[in-house]
Amino acid sequence: MSMGLGMQTSRPVQSHVLSVDRYRCLFCLRDIDLEEAGLRLAVRSPALQSMRWARSMQGEEYGKGHVGSLTPSEYAQLGQSELEPLLVRYASHHNFDVRFSIELVGVERAAEYIGTVQDLISKSTFKIRSPYFFGADEARSHVAHSLKFNFISKPTAAKACNVLLRADLSHIMNKERHSDLSWILKPDRTTFPGLVVHLRVVRPWKEWVLVAFGTDGTDKFRGLTTESPELIDCVRETLGDDSIYVEILRIDPWSVRHSVAEEYSLDDANLFLGDVAHRHPPAFGLGSNTCVQDAYNLAWKAAFVAKGLAGRGLLDSYSKERQPVGAMLVHESNSGIKAQFKVCESGGMMASTQEEGKGQLAVLSADTPQGEASRVQLREAMDRAALAGGPILNVQVSTYPGSRLPHAWLDVPTRQKMISTHDLAGKGAFCLLLGIGGLAIGFGLDYVDFFYTLQTVLSSLSSG
Repeated sequence: MSMGLGMQTSRPVQSHVLSVDRYRCLFCLRDIDLEEAGLRLAVRSPALQSMRWARSMQGEEYGKGHVGSLTPSEYAQLGQSELEPLLVRYASHHNFDVRFSIELVGVERAAEYIGTVQDLISKSTFKIRSPYFFGADEARSHVAHSLKFNFISKPTAAKACNVLLRADLSHIMNKERHSDLSWILKPDRTTFPGLVVHLRVVRPWKEWVLVAFGTDGTDKFRGLTTESPELIDCVRETLGDDSIYVEILRIDPWSVRHSVAEEYSLDDANLFLGDVAHRHPPAFGLGSNTCVQDAYNLAWKAAFVAKGLAGRGLLDSYSKERQPVGAMLVHESNSGIKAQFKVCESGGMMASTQEEGKGQLAVLSADTPQGEASRVQLREAMDRAALAGGPILNVQVSTYPGSRLPHAWLDVPTRQKMISTHDLAGKGAFCLLLGIGGLAIGFGLDYVDFFYTLQTVLSSLSSG
């Protein structure tokens, strides 16, 4: 039994994007032949692999960063509101019973798990029995609370707000400005002074999510509605064009969290945590990506045990492999937010007055030692915030159990069609890759590593 919050497809604001190449998640869909269906629904552009900092959406630009590829899959953004119906359709076509408009109100453990579920339409309740229980019910988890999972948490007080909006910026977003994320450095803004914002594209270049932070840790949009004129004015100032028509679709406040479960499963219990196991801000787009990877890791193991192909001990590896990943991403995503605020500080956003902040921004153009020092400080801050350092972006390729198989393009010796090492494995089966002295990869064998990628990454491969 797998329980999600309200068992309904998600709203598109708080967790709207799945950055499927940067964190190697589209391969999980690829393994069940849903990659092409996902790509048809996704936003696809090389620009999505970049981030920029500017005075407004059409104002002076201060810097831009780019991230490369690590998988055979294309980098794309697939919204959770598109992904979930795709997965539900796949599940229902493969004999899974899917129900909507129900909510878990109780769970108890006997010989098996008994979940008490309420129908949100009829208000009636019923019980579901299952040998397995998967908790994927988000931050305020009834599962985690009821079954006494322990969390490692650090206190945070910062508040933020996501605003889903429509605004046609086709005339602004020329090719040079294309990016997934635009941080706006405007210390002299007239609407909501002290507001730090960035815009993330949802549908180029007409639908966006504006994410707003108060430099004092407060939600500056508290009490506003989608009809509030001051919110429209704030968006237009961020865009840098007062003539643009803006339609506010949703407002969602949220809190910055720093929390991870100590264990993703309980001893000798077929009870597992998913989405609820890690709570963190959306830096690096880690939430949905990690949830997909958690589910992928757990699903094949549960299937092998349920089919009698593996012992119960296989399920113990889920927490051992995924909890360190969750702990790392919680730390790094919070560090990513702090790194972005260092960029904002270098751009005058943290100044005590608007005049002081405007002066700090102006120094960036000065031909003085102070100007040079300010430019160096800003560049270093942008490097740390976007592309440099940390295990999220500087991925450590490994064959250690629980790690993703390293990607390399292979081909048959007569060069007919490139194939990834990822496509040789998966599909619910084990695959052993061998080199010279074995049976699979090398000159004169089944597949050849023409680009020497595997040879570079796995120096011991040629000896088997």
